[in-house]
Amino acid sequence: MSQKSETQSFADIFTRFGKDLNLPRMDIQAIIDHHRKNLEALESSAKAVASGTNSLVSRQHEMLKSTLDEVAETAKSFNLPLDPVEAYRRQSDFARKTFEAAIENVEELSTILSKSGSESFDILRQRMDAAMAEFRDGSTKK
Repeated sequence: MSQKSETQSFADIFTRFGKDLNLPRMDIQAIIDHHRKNLEALESSAKAVASGTNSLVSRQHEMLKSTLDEVAETAKSFNLPLDPVEAYRRQSDFARKTFEAAIENVEELSTILSKSGSESFDILRQRMDAAMAEFRDGSTKK
């Protein structure tokens, strides 16, 4: 009667089970490398989004400062004694300039956001393409 080890590990049991079924051996290092590349792509994608967000916040800060400076300058000019027609003309001109600047600012901010999102998506898309190529290459080798 042969004596079996009662302390046989689960890994040993599954290894023997896999050998009995003639299952192919898994390349653990390849699996780790695959997931490492996925995590690196996610990190790069997150950095692209963070960079875009930083650019957006910085630009918004610049825009706000510029707007406040312009409002302060315009307010000073309204302190002068003006006839009603001139006051209306200046107010209308200020409103038009403010509206045009707001439109330009929104366009610029949307471009920054779009670029950031595109960069992030491109990084993830490239990694998905590479992962599919790795999968195809791995499946054709067997």
